[in-house]
Amino acid sequence: MSRFFNKRSAGKVIIELLNSNPEITCPVYYKEAKSKDIYPYAVFHLSSAFMGESVKSNVTMEVNIWDNKGDNIVDLMIIRDAIIKALDRKLCRASGFNMVFDIEGNLEPEDPEDKIRRELLTFGVRYFSKEV
Repeated sequence: MSRFFNKRSAGKVIIELLNSNPEITCPVYYKEAKSKDIYPYAVFHLSSAFMGESVKSNVTMEVNIWDNKGDNIVDLMIIRDAIIKALDRKLCRASGFNMVFDIEGNLEPEDPEDKIRRELLTFGVRYFSKEV
């Protein structure tokens, strides 16, 4: 049976994992923030992958962390470090699949608004379906 990586189910598991972590002091959203007026917040995206007949797939996850404190980047750095600590080299078991996360990159892209700061984390995600 041919199939694609189940982004929706994986997204729900990641949301639960990150939002239940007390060290991550901001809300984390999948695809889009519910409110962009409340800072700081984080939004993550998962790439698509065709799994074919395989039970394993490699996908990319990008996590954007936003804050509006201008030059004060301490809160942003604390959140970044907490997300990395929560995910890097971690095995996440879920109903129907497992995921392993590996940090691959960290960027600080410029924002057109001077007051807005952003961190971009990139994770490699190894996804293993339990379906045979």
